[in-house]
Amino acid sequence: MTFSAPQLEQQGYHIFRETFPANVTRAMQAECDRLTSGASGAVSIKKKDAAFAARNVLAASEELRSILGESFYVACIKDILQADAFAVRGIVFDKPFRANWFVPWHQDLTIAIKERRAIVGFENWTVKAGIPHARPPAAILSRMITLRIHLDNTITSNGALQIIPGSHRNGIVSPSEIPDYVRRGSRVCEVGAGGAMLMRPLLLHSSRASDTSVHRRVLHIEFSCDELPEPLEWKWRVPL
Repeated sequence: MTFSAPQLEQQGYHIFRETFPANVTRAMQAECDRLTSGASGAVSIKKKDAAFAARNVLAASEELRSILGESFYVACIKDILQADAFAVRGIVFDKPFRANWFVPWHQDLTIAIKERRAIVGFENWTVKAGIPHARPPAAILSRMITLRIHLDNTITSNGALQIIPGSHRNGIVSPSEIPDYVRRGSRVCEVGAGGAMLMRPLLLHSSRASDTSVHRRVLHIEFSCDELPEPLEWKWRVPL
């Protein structure tokens, strides 16, 4: 397996050369399509009556848990975190023609929590798909890792992820500072079907709307090794 821990720590991301076998990729495509339709406890997210995402996909899918649990990607994450890593959120994103969308430059700053409680350091509480979310202390976010599995060829024209290398090293970036980071230069992360990348949630990233009518399905999974301070609990804590 080709993996560069220094690149992940210095640049905030790593794109693997390895890919899932084609038959496994097809199985994940079918399963993610089923989950996006709202099956088996996943929460489907729609725009103009067309589904473009689904939350709670790992908790809802034994098949995905089995595939990921046996993958070298998850083994790599466990080595990086140097602890018993567990998945805390799983989302499928697509950019279908009828529900196209874009994401401006941002960091992933919220986590899903079972129940809202007043705890110092947990701020900006919101509710997404009926689930409480909050921004935890930066220390928790800095230790998390996101695995993005690309189920389709993901290129510039269909909304591949854009990132600003190294931007995760300065903690939480204020919105007013983001334009300065963008001027330093960005990179488009093109990844083939069945391929994957790791990234730190604090890495500044964005995604343009797709210019095509083809799928751009990505399975986005966030991992942590931190227990939350009592009485807070992760909404999902899925061992892999």
